Amino acid sequence: MKAAIYCRVSSVQQVDNYSLELQEQACREYCQQHGFEAARVYVERGESAKTADRTEFQKMLGDLRGSDFDVVVVYSLSRFARNRLDHAVIRSHLQGLGVVLRSVTEPIDEGATGQLLEGVMSAFHEFDNRLRADRSSSGMRAALEAGRWTWKAPVGYVMKDGLLEVDPERAPLVREAFDLVAGGESLSDVRRYLRQAHGWTPASTVFHSMLRRELYCGWIDVPRMGVRTLGVHRPLISEETFARAQQALGERPGRKNSATSPDFPLRRFVSCARCDRPLTGGWSRGRGGRYRYYRCTTKACIGSVAGEVLEGAFLDLLRRATPDPRYVRILCRIMVEMWEGEIQAARDRRRIVERRIANIEAKRKRLVSAYLYEESIDRETYEAEKASLDSERLAARLELSGNQERELDVEAAMELAEVLVVRVDKRWKQLSVEGRQHLQRFVFPDGLRFDGAEFLNPRTHHLFNGLEPDQFKKRRMVAPTVATLNPREFVSGLLRLRDRIAA
Repeated sequence: MKAAIYCRVSSVQQVDNYSLELQEQACREYCQQHGFEAARVYVERGESAKTADRTEFQKMLGDLRGSDFDVVVVYSLSRFARNRLDHAVIRSHLQGLGVVLRSVTEPIDEGATGQLLEGVMSAFHEFDNRLRADRSSSGMRAALEAGRWTWKAPVGYVMKDGLLEVDPERAPLVREAFDLVAGGESLSDVRRYLRQAHGWTPASTVFHSMLRRELYCGWIDVPRMGVRTLGVHRPLISEETFARAQQALGERPGRKNSATSPDFPLRRFVSCARCDRPLTGGWSRGRGGRYRYYRCTTKACIGSVAGEVLEGAFLDLLRRATPDPRYVRILCRIMVEMWEGEIQAARDRRRIVERRIANIEAKRKRLVSAYLYEESIDRETYEAEKASLDSERLAARLELSGNQERELDVEAAMELAEVLVVRVDKRWKQLSVEGRQHLQRFVFPDGLRFDGAEFLNPRTHHLFNGLEPDQFKKRRMVAPTVATLNPREFVSGLLRLRDRIAA
C-alpha cells in the first residue's frame, strides 16, 4: 500500500527546531511497521491547522485524486485538522477516493471503535486549540492590566525581558518631536528638522501615529480588549505635553479621535473641491470667544469655512435631497418584489440540488445491490463507481450548504426607509456624532466636495435619487432606475444603518 506522509508545524519558530524531522521519522517508522510504502512526504512549514487552506495540504489532496495512494499518515490528528467540520468533510473526501487516514500516536481505523476514537480526538484537538487561544488572550489581557506592553516596542523604546525600556538613541528624538508639535510647529516642519538635524526620516503615517500614542506619557490603552491602565514603563513625555500635542494636532484635550468629535461631524467627510484633501476641524480664538472652523490644509485653496456655514449648507443639501414619498414607496415595493424573487430562486436551486442528492443515493443503493446481491459487477468496478458517486454527493452537499439564504427583516428595512426620508435633515440634527456620520455616509456614499460656496455633484444613495413626476404613471418606467440595484445590499444597508444610528 502506498502512503502519503503529511507533517506540519504551526509557527515559523518551530520550523527551526526538530519537530518536522521527528514527525517525518515517526511516520516513516509507522509505515515500515505496517507494511506501507512511504511514497511521498508533504511538509507544511509554519501554517495553522485551523483551516484547510494550507499550501502543501491542498497539494496533497490534489495528488490523491489522480494517483494510487491508499493511505495518508500523520503524526497526530492535530497535524491534520483542528476543526471538526473540516476534519469530517475532508475525511469523507478521502473515503470517496478510497484513501484511509492513519495516525502514529492515535489508534484509529475503519472499525466502529476507531471511528469513535477519531471523532473524539478531532473534537478534543479543536477544544485544545480554542483553549490555547483563550489562554493566550487572557494572558495578554492580564499582562496589559498589569501595565506591561505585549507587542513590538514602539519607536523610542526597546523590549528587554518582556518589558519596555527607553531606547537611548531614539527616545530623545521622540521627546523633541512631541515638544515641537506641542509648541505649535507643523508636522512637515518637525519631520524636516528631524531629517536635517538627526538624519531620522519617519514616514508621515508612522510619525502621525506615534504622536497619537498615549503610551509615551505612561498610559496603556487597548480599547478592543477593554484595558486602560498606567504602564510600568518609564514615560518619555508628561501628560501635559501629550495633551498640548493633541490640541495642536486638531483635537480637544481629552478626546481620543477628532474624527468623531461632536464639534466637527463633517470633518474628513467633506473634501476640498480644488485639491481633494479632506477638510480638518479646529477652534480659533477671536473677539468674543472661540469659533469653529473647517479648514483645507493646502495653501491657496478654499482656506477656512465657519462651522455654522458649512453645516448650514450641508443641512440645506439634505433637505434638497429628500425624495418624493411616492418614489420611496415604489422603490420599496420593487425591492420587496426583487427580494422575494431571489428567495424563491434560492429555494428552487435548493430543491434541484436535493433532488440530485436523492438520485445519487438511489444510484448508491442500486450499486450496492448489484455488487452484494446480484453479483453483476466485480469489486474493482464497485469501488470505482462508489468513489465517483461519493464525490458527487460531497460536491452536492457543499453546494447545498452554500445555498443558504440568510433571512433579513425586510419589513423593518422598508419601514426605516419610509421614516428616514421624512425631514432627513431634522433626523441628522437629532443624532449623536457617530449616528450623524453613519447617516451622512449612507446618504452620500462617496462623501462630499465643497468649493467654498456649494457642494459639487454629490452622488446619493438610491433611496434619495428621486424620480420625475411622469415616471410614477406607469410601474414599468420605474424598474430601469433600479435595475442594477442588489436587493440584498439595499436591505442589508438599511438594517446596518438602523443598528448604527440606534447604538
